[in-house]
Amino acid sequence: VVLGSSLIPLTATLAVIGVKVYQLRYGRARSWVSAAFIAGSLLIVILVDFYGPEVVLPFLICTAIGIVCAALYLPPPQGKGRLRDAVSGGKISWSGIFGLLRHPVFWVFLLGAGLGQACHAFYYGFSSRLWQDFGYSGWLIGVLWTIGVVSEILLFLYFGDWLRRFNPVLLIVVGAFAAFVRWMMMGIEPDLWLVIFLQILHAFSFGLAHLGAMYFIGLAVPDRLSETAQGVYATMSMGVFMGIAVLISGPLYDSVGSSGYFVMAGFAAFSVLVALCLLSMWDKAYIVED
Repeated sequence: VVLGSSLIPLTATLAVIGVKVYQLRYGRARSWVSAAFIAGSLLIVILVDFYGPEVVLPFLICTAIGIVCAALYLPPPQGKGRLRDAVSGGKISWSGIFGLLRHPVFWVFLLGAGLGQACHAFYYGFSSRLWQDFGYSGWLIGVLWTIGVVSEILLFLYFGDWLRRFNPVLLIVVGAFAAFVRWMMMGIEPDLWLVIFLQILHAFSFGLAHLGAMYFIGLAVPDRLSETAQGVYATMSMGVFMGIAVLISGPLYDSVGSSGYFVMAGFAAFSVLVALCLLSMWDKAYIVED
């Protein structure tokens, strides 16, 4: 579990390095991750419908083997300048790292953005089971997941660059508020047409907040520390905060069912408040010296 959970912050950090080195657009690059998620989700739904839930473990094992093979066959980067610096170990600037971790703005960012992502834990873990309880078929559940991720892809593809003109903290605020609305409505067991609308809000509750976090790191942290900041953010948001939210999601589902979404709405509301504090604290400059 520990080794597997490290994949998310590790790959996120490598993605940021790749975007900088190869001058890629982060939104478009990130959309491929979402597309892979759709493909995997639809495939597992089909397999479960045909072979039952016992196919899940072999599917996960095959997926892990595929990740290993893909990593082994990645071409080693070659080049000079920024590319050489990015792929070589170099010297670690411990003073810069400690300076980053000592800055209160960075910790307020971690808390606000991290809670905004962690509030999705109940949705990730138990939305499918709740939809099954509502009588939704496996195919319909797969379609609902697809709607959410497609909306996220469209945001990354067509609005990622345009959103750069806004204060990234404002994107985090709007994303967290969208999550608050989404989970409050999901908690009342809405009709199907409203569920579809709430799935479209995934573009904001996850996608917009994620872009805001990435753009904040790009503007608030010098390039030499951006990978460190990205790694700490991914570890805190998808590791620590998400882990805590996952741990409480199981008991919530067992005890209150869909009302567990209200607790996630509380996480989102707190994320909004923290992000508003960050909006007033950050002066749009580097939080540590370049």
